[in-house]
Amino acid sequence: MKDPSERRQAIIKKLASIKQTTASELAQVFGVSSKTIYKDIAALQKKFEGHAFQIVSRPHYGIYLSGDKNEALNVSKRFAPFAELPNNDQERIHYIYNRLLHTNDFISPIRLAQDLYVSERTIERNISSLARDLQRQNIELEKNLGRGYRLKVSEAKRRNLMFQILNQYWGQSWKVAGNGQQASIQFEKEPEDDHLVSGSLVQKLTDILDQFSEQQSFKFNDYEFQSLVIHLAIAISRVKEGRPLAKKLAGTDERAEQRQNAEKLTEMIKNLLGISLPPQETSYIQLHLIAATASPVQLEQKEVDQSVSELIRNELLDVGYDDKLIQGLAVHLTSTIKRLKVQISISNPYTKQIKKNYQQAFELALHLASSVEGQYGVVLNDDEAAYLALHIEAYLERTRFDRHMINAAIVCSTGQGSAQLLAAKIRNEFPQISISGIWSASELKTKDFIRIDCIISTINVEILEIPTILVSPFLTADDRHAIDNFVEQTLGSGKKDQQEFGRLIFPELTWAHSTAKSQAQVLQLICQQLVADGFAKDGVLESTLKREQISSTGFEMYALPHADPHFIKHSALAICTLEQPVKWGENEVSAVFFLAMDGTKSQQQLDHIFDYFYRVTSDQKLLQRLIKITDSQQLYQAIIGES
Repeated sequence: MKDPSERRQAIIKKLASIKQTTASELAQVFGVSSKTIYKDIAALQKKFEGHAFQIVSRPHYGIYLSGDKNEALNVSKRFAPFAELPNNDQERIHYIYNRLLHTNDFISPIRLAQDLYVSERTIERNISSLARDLQRQNIELEKNLGRGYRLKVSEAKRRNLMFQILNQYWGQSWKVAGNGQQASIQFEKEPEDDHLVSGSLVQKLTDILDQFSEQQSFKFNDYEFQSLVIHLAIAISRVKEGRPLAKKLAGTDERAEQRQNAEKLTEMIKNLLGISLPPQETSYIQLHLIAATASPVQLEQKEVDQSVSELIRNELLDVGYDDKLIQGLAVHLTSTIKRLKVQISISNPYTKQIKKNYQQAFELALHLASSVEGQYGVVLNDDEAAYLALHIEAYLERTRFDRHMINAAIVCSTGQGSAQLLAAKIRNEFPQISISGIWSASELKTKDFIRIDCIISTINVEILEIPTILVSPFLTADDRHAIDNFVEQTLGSGKKDQQEFGRLIFPELTWAHSTAKSQAQVLQLICQQLVADGFAKDGVLESTLKREQISSTGFEMYALPHADPHFIKHSALAICTLEQPVKWGENEVSAVFFLAMDGTKSQQQLDHIFDYFYRVTSDQKLLQRLIKITDSQQLYQAIIGES
């Protein structure tokens, strides 16, 4: 019986029909281990605590059911599935973190070990992993030898941490439903679902906030709506547990922005849920309403801080920008700065994917975020930077699209009809070619050729430095071949990607199965060689470590560390595979690609490099094959063979 819920239902029926049994006997009956049975019993005891029957497990006696056995049988008939106890390190770490968030008191590792049916040593190992993760977020896990562990954070910080978990947990639990005239956001989790706060409470608050939005004509975007619902649910749950905020938050006095709306929402919660929130909780709601009014959806272009636009232009001067990028980032950052000034941060469910898939854009976003922090006194974490990266990546995609198109002029001496037919054939057969003009020979002297990449003509045309492809008005097979060749030579991005990538690889910067035991040892090995071979200056290691402190460059099984271009003399790609994986941020990596860029590469060259690098690292089979190579020369040859 593989389904735990079915097995536990059967265990209740079994216990209701006998006087007493043992874990080993039940294990034999259900074909599982005694350890699994003990987990089942613990789960059943927790689920049916307070019922008219109890499931008892006594050492040296066995397992039995006390109380009303008829009620136990009735319960087993309407038995509902419930979550498994955590069964691996990652699940236990998540469970322990939830427990710590739920209480301000210490939690004993002995109690956790008993609750989870594992050894105290296992719990201590899981807590050590959790402590390292929390340390990276500047969160202290306090230890008391006699009492256990607790989170040393303020109530406001604790709520933000709870929000991060709940927002991720419930990310797919919202839907938009309409009645034919109006659409509203609805929450879909089961009412009995309980994950830090009650799912049924979230459902009720969704309805209340929907009413509030309509009555007060308050516009939320989807994310703001969902976020405020979750924050309200956390606040109400904490108040009911006797854990309200200790003091009123700054910037939320009775005359401040959104105070009346916050008081109205507090009143609706009292009337509809029967819960009175203290003034400091109204202030908490007020901050979130202020943040909602600062969203890009609410802002108009005229409200954008022009100093923000100027900062963006200065930061992106080397990369380039267009009006769309400046406007999008300016609106977003004006909103972000206002929100962060009232200490409201947002989570980004796609940060990991953005860091991995849009590495160049994320790096540029980090530099922009650092400048914003310095000028406006706010802190932008990886989630905030990832949102900036999306704007930047959209711009890079626009420029790539432009670079991957050939602007051509059609010149035809046989009249407009045949010229239009030739243009139509070219558009249909060569989507990479954009027709910028259809001209007669006599018109050429009046035209501007600045943005023309080539001329496709039915007559000989000689325009200085502009290639001409001579074709028939009917576009023969030879004509198509000539155009194909020109397109391949001009846009052959696959070959150019390989060429640009291959130019960065050197045998002296390639290590196979290094015995380095830590991130620091790997970086020291690579940076020392970069300096020794004249690729980098002294200080490159310190620059690289500083960059890692800002945001980890680890991605699943590989890492992509890099330093400030100021410390790089000549661009190169150092490659190091590891005998044993090392911890790199949240990941265990087996391959390290150190991208040393001197800042002289054009944006087009960088695109080729990153495009090809992405193809290599996205190929799991190729990565595994490279990691298995034990000889450095063979590794170099394998990579050169790929590139």
